[in-house]
Amino acid sequence: RYAILSYVWGTDPSSFRAVRDNIDQLHIEIPPSALPLTLQHIFRLVRHLSLAYLWVDALCILQDDRAEQDTEISNMASTYLNAYLQISATSSPGARHVCRSLRQSEWDSTLFQHYRLLTRGWTFQERILARRVVHFTGKELVWECKTGRWCDYSKRNLGKASDRLPAISGIAALLLPGGRDGEGEYVAGLWREAMPFELLW
Repeated sequence: RYAILSYVWGTDPSSFRAVRDNIDQLHIEIPPSALPLTLQHIFRLVRHLSLAYLWVDALCILQDDRAEQDTEISNMASTYLNAYLQISATSSPGARHVCRSLRQSEWDSTLFQHYRLLTRGWTFQERILARRVVHFTGKELVWECKTGRWCDYSKRNLGKASDRLPAISGIAALLLPGGRDGEGEYVAGLWREAMPFELLW
């Protein structure tokens, strides 16, 4: 069993990340004081939940190794799908911010204003693939699982336009039915049978 973190990194260049220069030291120790506040709190929470493992993309993928990033991106669907619990820093605009523990109407109406994580492109598949999620918002904790009520939002932002297709590739791979005559075939973000219509929008 492992927990997985979904959060907005933010634009702070000093955010703590695994790179070639520090990976050997990280294998020995990750000093809590070196971590952004969001990660410090998540580490503490995971210990309280008695989970032995936590997957954080900034620490589990070498951020200056393109080959490793490509490999891990292709495995992202499996990584999120098999997590015991996804912890989402839903209202935090960056890793250096604190996330504390809404009525349903507030949750729906203020999504884009207050829940930055849910507007990010990469977190779309993270949220869809997760078996269960606990959202840390500014006002409360929100639990989400496959049997709970939840909404799908499509307006999300990406730091790099080139990440658009990789950010949803895990979902596409799981949805591919492999039908006859190209039916259900996924082609660069579109379904082949709907392509004439989708190219016109």
